[in-house]
Amino acid sequence: SPGSQGQSALQLANRWRAYGGSYGSPTYTLKSSICVVTGLIKSGSWGHLATLPSQCRPSKKLIFNLNNHAKTSRVDVETNGKISFIAGGRDHSWISLSGITFSPGSQGQSALPLANGWRAYGGSYGSPMFTLKSGICVVTGLIKSGSWGHLATLPSQCRPSKRLIFNLNNH
Repeated sequence: SPGSQGQSALQLANRWRAYGGSYGSPTYTLKSSICVVTGLIKSGSWGHLATLPSQCRPSKKLIFNLNNHAKTSRVDVETNGKISFIAGGRDHSWISLSGITFSPGSQGQSALPLANGWRAYGGSYGSPMFTLKSGICVVTGLIKSGSWGHLATLPSQCRPSKRLIFNLNNH
């Protein structure tokens, strides 16, 4: 079916398994140099949730804000492909992996211009970057120590046609 084209099964860890039913099985898709993880998993041990294959791994540690029922959860993806629950909601023994989207490796990444005193967190989180692939702009990175409000400025080729709102992690 068109909705599942190019999807591959995600390797789950620590007794996590597919929620099933209309939620199907957790997958990853690598298309146009963008890795997308989707799926709902249940009944495992919190911590290591799954592992991405080598062709679908980030060049630095990334943080994602994912859904857990009425709460959000922080989930990190490491350069070795490890997807881990870090903090936040863990009600009802399930978590959604939908929302993990990034450009693997570092090819095509450019520095994101920061504003108002914001700077890269550094270390394993690297520097904030943007990647433009097939008309999709992917922004990654962790920043610190700036003034709230204007965080960064997207280059003209990455700007949306309207104002957008995102649910991000501040933990």
